[in-house]
Amino acid sequence: MYKQFYVSLALLSCIYLTNAQNRTLPDFPTPQNDFYRSLEEEKVTNPLFLEGNVREVNRTFTQHISPDSDQTYTENYYYLINTDRKITKYTTDNVFDDITVENLNSELLPIIVNDTIIKEDDFYTYIYKKGKLTNYMAYDIEGGMMDSIVYNYKNNQLHTRTHYRSEGAIAFNEEDEIDESVIYFSEFTIYGYGEATYTKTGQLQTLLQHEFTVESDLIDTYKSTYTYDPKGRFNSVSIVSDRYFLTYKQLDKHPKKWKLQENETVEGMYLETNITVTYDNQNRIETYSKVDSQKNNIIYEISYDTDRSKKIKVARDDYHFQKEAIIHRDLLFEYTYDSQHNPTYIASYILLNDKKIIDKSTKLAIVYY
Repeated sequence: MYKQFYVSLALLSCIYLTNAQNRTLPDFPTPQNDFYRSLEEEKVTNPLFLEGNVREVNRTFTQHISPDSDQTYTENYYYLINTDRKITKYTTDNVFDDITVENLNSELLPIIVNDTIIKEDDFYTYIYKKGKLTNYMAYDIEGGMMDSIVYNYKNNQLHTRTHYRSEGAIAFNEEDEIDESVIYFSEFTIYGYGEATYTKTGQLQTLLQHEFTVESDLIDTYKSTYTYDPKGRFNSVSIVSDRYFLTYKQLDKHPKKWKLQENETVEGMYLETNITVTYDNQNRIETYSKVDSQKNNIIYEISYDTDRSKKIKVARDDYHFQKEAIIHRDLLFEYTYDSQHNPTYIASYILLNDKKIIDKSTKLAIVYY
């Protein structure tokens, strides 16, 4: 006797996201996120992003347990890099860490320039045309899923991204083993859709994205509008998001044809977020502010002391719904660099009454060839 098992979308999402970590899938540009490069996170977590001919790195992370205690928690990481810019050894005393040498090296994948088809692990397929990924497909019998993303480009820019999914049913035999000869799939349905427009100079102008929740016939919609200053630098973005109910008629239509009405929205899901950026006279980001309609607000102010140091001051307001109050925090990040402009020490502080209380620190001991 066979019994049918229908795989949940939660599992599908897990399978999809796990694979997406191994090979970067193209997405729409996000100029508002350029600011986060200044936090140096890539350089801290993967030495392949450091400048210069790096041979080895010892990274020490220290977390202070509380502002009122001298107790700390420490993690150590070691990386060895060869002259071909490949990590050959990675060790850590963090027992919860599951990163491997292969994970780290895969973050710098070779650039594909031709028409290419790549198959991985028997069920992932990537189709490139002239170096651009046009189709991603996944077929997993054990997981009971088929997954597909179609990318369309215009003027060398990503124009639309359409995500299709088909949830399958697999069969078990009398020994409770998967019968790989039996699997059932419905037709593909659209799971997500995005469409962008660009200025004449190729800068992102508008972005409309839909993410579909099949079980409850809900759609999350994000509408972004970008502006730039006279020098062509990113200036601001306004992002409006909401959640809508879809009618049965809409479910059968392509998202391009959806006509979403205000009376179809889910109460309490509307959110408007505004991000603005300013620059100094050397075109470096000086301030980055993000405020939303739920009273959350964060402002970063960057001061470049010298070529070897900088500070990032953070003023943050988080609205607490249960207490109906705004919780304010002031933070400070201090960075120290070596001659290659790689961070060697980063410390984060909590500011209380103008007093610095250290919270976390990261030290990078870098050896060059």
